[in-house]
Amino acid sequence: MAALHAIQAKQQSLECSVGQQQHSCLQAVIPLEKLRDFIAFARARCQPDLTDEAAQDLVNAYQTMRHQGIGRNTITATPRQLESMIRLSEALARMRLSPSVERHDVAEAVRLMKVSSCDQCCLVRH
Repeated sequence: MAALHAIQAKQQSLECSVGQQQHSCLQAVIPLEKLRDFIAFARARCQPDLTDEAAQDLVNAYQTMRHQGIGRNTITATPRQLESMIRLSEALARMRLSPSVERHDVAEAVRLMKVSSCDQCCLVRH
């Protein structure tokens, strides 16, 4: 979490050009102590459950990932990726202190997995 705080601090120092005026890209960063307290609270008190719709979205995304490799005779998704998508979905719900994992949590988890795997492909090719 210290890395996240460092990145946010760096982003805060950057400025964006909007028209002819300079504006700060981000508002004030959450103090590290408050961030730690929030994370500890969320871990201790929030154990989100998958909704039926979110579970079905996870299954569909996993099946889609599996089918993408059939034509290339490669394994594009393993149970480990499914478990990662579940954990990411739960973490996204936990950040909101939500009692349940919703479809939008799954959609963001799937997006993150796709971006992550695309980045890995690009690194391997170069």
